[in-house]
Amino acid sequence: MPALPVVPAVKLTVNWGVEGDVNAQTVHYFGPAGGEGSGTLATFAALAVSEGETQFASICSDSVGMLSATARDLSSDMGNEATAGSPWVGTRGTALLPPSAAATVRHFIQRHYRGGQPRTSLPCGVSGDVALTGFWSADFVTAVETAWGAWIAALNGGGIGALENVSYYHGFTPFTEPSGRVRNRPNLRGTPVVDTITGHTVNKIIGSQRRRNRDA
Repeated sequence: MPALPVVPAVKLTVNWGVEGDVNAQTVHYFGPAGGEGSGTLATFAALAVSEGETQFASICSDSVGMLSATARDLSSDMGNEATAGSPWVGTRGTALLPPSAAATVRHFIQRHYRGGQPRTSLPCGVSGDVALTGFWSADFVTAVETAWGAWIAALNGGGIGALENVSYYHGFTPFTEPSGRVRNRPNLRGTPVVDTITGHTVNKIIGSQRRRNRDA
């Protein structure tokens, strides 16, 4: 696949441990960025993990937590990157949910486009946070909304820039495999579209990240 075009942003990849799976991640973009040094990026990555413990530990089980974070400058092909952060685990208890269960944070942007809103799937919550209706309880939804807002506010003040959405692809082109099967390939934009995140909400429907079930 072709390399992704440069974009004035810092990509923050948060590495989570989810019930034995050390490969779970959430990806976030902040900017504008341009030529951040490795020390600045390391400080930002460490802040993401330490502030993550402050905001999310109380809504995560003791089998879920952040391991580290990697911040990468995307403003050039040779941008710096750094990994930092001290691991932590949640304090909410042992009443586990399937590893795939997630609290879905929906992000608001001003641009309207087909495909829905950008979102983040957080591996938070325990079985006691599920209401009799089968949805997340109202108290849990409020707790996640508060925690996410505080985490982002801290990172927005971390010297990099505000939370953004970066769109690298637009539309699809049908491609025929040698087997004759036709599938859609996403079209890579020549210039990525960057949108400022203006707000968020948490979906009461329990999200699913099936890849997090791989070690279950």
